Amino acid sequence: MKRWLIFVLILSAVFLTGYFVITARVKEPASKKSASEEPAASVKESASEKPASDISGKPDIVVSIDGMTCGLCTAAVAKSLYKVDGIKKVSVSLEDGKAYITGSKTIKDSDIKKAVERAGAYRVTAIKRSGGSS
Repeated sequence: MKRWLIFVLILSAVFLTGYFVITARVKEPASKKSASEEPAASVKESASEKPASDISGKPDIVVSIDGMTCGLCTAAVAKSLYKVDGIKKVSVSLEDGKAYITGSKTIKDSDIKKAVERAGAYRVTAIKRSGGSS
């Protein structure tokens, strides 16, 4: 019993400090694949440590989020956003309080808001698309 309690305490400390990696599988529609492209089998993101500049090119959507206070918060938001159809890549910045999303243009703002709220006590304050609409 004592060993189990120590294990749980150590595991909790690791999660609270943000030392973990989110793994998500990304499947692209068969119609978009070409012979020269490699299929995106998996994407590994470190939600708490990866700066927004690591998203190649300009993100399609930038979401301002209130309520994130730690690495666990950013990981929960990223994990929830990955479940939205059409999202290919997510980078959540605790410092900026924003999520940078790359994906399909068919992603609905309401789906993004629901995903963020489903992750915990977080609130979307703004959604900006690369075209300038929100």
